[in-house]
Amino acid sequence: MSNAMSLHTIPRFRPLMPARYTEGRSSLRLKRLPRSSHDRDNAEEVRLRGQELDETHARLDAAINTMTHGLIMVNEELGVVLCNRQLRAMFKFDADIVRPGAAMREVLSHSIDVGNHPGATPDQLLAELHELLRPGLRASFSQNIQDGRVVSVNWEPLETGGWMCTCEDITVREAATARAVYLACHDAVTDLPNRHALLGILQTAWPEPEAPGFSLLCIEIDRFQSICDTRGHCTGDILLQEIAARLGSCVRAGDRVAHLGGASFGVMQAAPATPALAQRLAARLIETLQTPIRTEGRSLLATVSIGIAFADTQTSGPADVLRNATLAMHLAADKGGNCANLYGADMDRTAQARHELELDLRGALDARQFEVLYQPLVSAKTRTITGFEALLRWRHPVRGMVSPADFIPLAEQLGLIRPIGEWVLRTACAEAATWPAPVRVAVNLSPEQFTGVEGAGLVDIVADILATTGLDGTRLELEITESVRMQEDAATLDTLHALRRLGARISLDDFGTGYSSLSYLRSFPFDKIKIDQSFVRALPGQEATAIVRAVVSLGASLGITTVAEGVETELQLQALVAEACDELQGYLFSKPRPACDAAGLIAAAPIQLAA
Repeated sequence: MSNAMSLHTIPRFRPLMPARYTEGRSSLRLKRLPRSSHDRDNAEEVRLRGQELDETHARLDAAINTMTHGLIMVNEELGVVLCNRQLRAMFKFDADIVRPGAAMREVLSHSIDVGNHPGATPDQLLAELHELLRPGLRASFSQNIQDGRVVSVNWEPLETGGWMCTCEDITVREAATARAVYLACHDAVTDLPNRHALLGILQTAWPEPEAPGFSLLCIEIDRFQSICDTRGHCTGDILLQEIAARLGSCVRAGDRVAHLGGASFGVMQAAPATPALAQRLAARLIETLQTPIRTEGRSLLATVSIGIAFADTQTSGPADVLRNATLAMHLAADKGGNCANLYGADMDRTAQARHELELDLRGALDARQFEVLYQPLVSAKTRTITGFEALLRWRHPVRGMVSPADFIPLAEQLGLIRPIGEWVLRTACAEAATWPAPVRVAVNLSPEQFTGVEGAGLVDIVADILATTGLDGTRLELEITESVRMQEDAATLDTLHALRRLGARISLDDFGTGYSSLSYLRSFPFDKIKIDQSFVRALPGQEATAIVRAVVSLGASLGITTVAEGVETELQLQALVAEACDELQGYLFSKPRPACDAAGLIAAAPIQLAA
């Protein structure tokens, strides 16, 4: 549809009381029937009826002109029957021109004059309108107005003949939706492509046989968590943004920079790449960070560890080169950071260290080194606890508390996540069975639990756990991430539907951070979506608020509960409550707690905000 038709397409309409209406100060006006000698006895009745009709018309006129949508009606000859104030304001129409009785050619010509259809002629627009308003057809489209606004236009035929057109200004909604789609493959803090997007970029750039390859640099900010702990997460975000800008200033036009998550970045140095070129780039990246970063009136000196790997005939694909660069980066960090390390055969020492961690991880379950903590999910309306998320922790006898970010990916790579995941699920269900109904427990499922022969047995495992622990299936929530590739695997969808039949609710975790968040909602009817904490952290900023509003609105329209995770401040809480988010989770309410604390938290409703 051309920009011309963006107008406001107008449904067919046959006046309901044609003989008795003429144009007056309102859009339609009742013409009083004159008295005669034959009806003098009924004069009072006629007067009362006329007064009643006038009052009815006044109410109708007021309703039409106070509705939020623009409205225009035309008859079968495309003559304007009715047009409200909102439509005139929306398209900058003159009330003396766009009024009942005006012909659509006159309206279209006026619309061109006010700038709604640059380059179009009245004949072109009228021809398009005739094509659009064929008998029995409906039409919906979006029109871009020259001043940057976007208007949703909907034409509907009327049973009495003619058409009705309603128009809505959707500029803010469209912008928020576009931003949500954009953030599905970009990091919200740095505005860089995320890990999933980078893998796609690497795949596109993958070298043909005998062709020169590219290099990949993985960069991690040294001691980033310590910086966040001592200076706050806002300083951490500023640091990420500044480093992203400095990385961008060091690369060539064909190179790409991405934020891999947390404190890690990736830089693809386009082909042809050599070890010397890659090491020179790494040296520039390190040098550019020698200048202190100013945050909140204070100086901050950050260093980075860099790992370098190459995409060539020795690597099997993007994931392989990313893994090699990451391994080299970790080795650089082990050396103390602020240096670069080239992946090569000398990585045997790193592999040996990894093997030692693997041995520890394999024995951790039998040695009862794992524990499950619980963080409450709180109703935004009542501040009561609706459930708890089960969170796995590893208390190593030598290393101390090992971050889940360190051992869960390794457990997934080694295939250990399946027995560990089953233990977590069984432990969490057994604990939840002691809580008062209907308090639920939410347990994360790894993508590895859906794959292979074990994936086919996931439903049986869940069914057995529910039967053994006595937990009603409706009190179990299973959280999955977008890395569970539902769209490409019918078996995964079958598994999710089977879990749903057990009564379990299915949640989509970290919504908006993956490559295809929105398309996932078409693949499976989720019960809940969790708004990622990277969006929550930016509240109450205008952009973050618009994104949260779009996600909550999407969830409400689809009948899906929305949960905001990572709530840490009262300002974030107020913003989420204002946007009608259903449930909240974060340190503002409680840190993850042992199971023995759950009963007390449940009883202390409404839950108090943490200091």
